[in-house]
Parts: sequence; structure tokens; C-alpha cells
Amino acid sequence: MRTVTLASGLVMRSYRPEDALALLVAIDADRDRLAQWMPWVPYSTTVADFAGFISGSHRQEESGTAFHRGLFDGQVVAGGCGASVDLVNREAEAGYWLGAAYEGRGIIGESVRALLHFLFDDYEVHRVVIRAAVGNVRSRAVAERLGFALEGIQREALMLDEIPTDAAMYSMLAPEWRNRKSREP
Repeated sequence: MRTVTLASGLVMRSYRPEDALALLVAIDADRDRLAQWMPWVPYSTTVADFAGFISGSHRQEESGTAFHRGLFDGQVVAGGCGASVDLVNREAEAGYWLGAAYEGRGIIGESVRALLHFLFDDYEVHRVVIRAAVGNVRSRAVAERLGFALEGIQREALMLDEIPTDAAMYSMLAPEWRNRKSREP
């Protein structure tokens, strides 16, 4: 997946090893808010944790099982977007986060749309899912604005602060993406 410059001016690109500190700084700035919705946040607390994530993400991308992108404002990490891929079933699960200072500008919608272009058009997955905690209204709104269908609620599917939490499961199929894309201006 190539580097993309978003309309907001942010750059969506692969993480580099030297981004580990900037990633930690971004997460630390919003740690309490992000940890409400993302199970990985409490376990990512050091530069070494993020360096491990970055090197692991490069191995996953080489094997075609995941694609992780940072959203950069210069050298500052504004957020992240990515997908894990089930190669057998041609299904990807997309995820995203954004620092509070960048919310409300359509950045996540634009970055997820770029990710969907790659997954459906270039990587040729058949299905993309988004899973969000039921109470995560902002994340759910992104899936809904992008045209994902709500499949249902997964009971206690996420562990948030060690508490089993229900998740809303959304999906989009390749034919739905192509139909939606054909109607875009």
C-alpha cells in the first residue's frame, strides 16, 4: 500500500523504526480516552513496545496478513489506520484511531476510504469488517458514513480495561464497495 496525502494535508504512510517515540507520544497524549475503546492501548507503554509493533507490522505486510499506516502531521503522529487480513477467507478487519486534536475534520473517514480502495481494488479482499465497542459512537459513525452494514452485536467480544464489552460488527462486501464507488463524484 502506497503513501497517500490526504485532503487534510496529513500523510498516511507505513511506520518507520524512527517513528516509535512519536507513536508513544501520540498515544500518551490521549491514553485515557483511547484506552476506553482500544484493548491494545494499556499494553503499549514504552518506545520498545512501539518499536516491536513497527517491526512486526513490516513482517505482517511482507506476508500479506496486515497493513498498518500512521497518519502524520509532519513528524507528529496524528492517528493510525490499518487492517489485519485473513488470506484464506479474503476478509480484512479494519481499525483506526485519531488523536483528539485532529477529530471532527473527516480525517478518519478519508483514511479508511483510502484503506478500502487498497483492500478491495488492489489487494482484492472480498469482505472488510469493522468492529467497535457498542458505546464508541464516533467509531461506529465512521463505519456507518462509509456505508458499512451493521451485522449485529457480538456479546462481550472486546476486553476494555479487563471488562468484557459488547462490540458492534459492521461489514462491507466487494460488490457493495464497487457499487458505492461507482456513485462517488
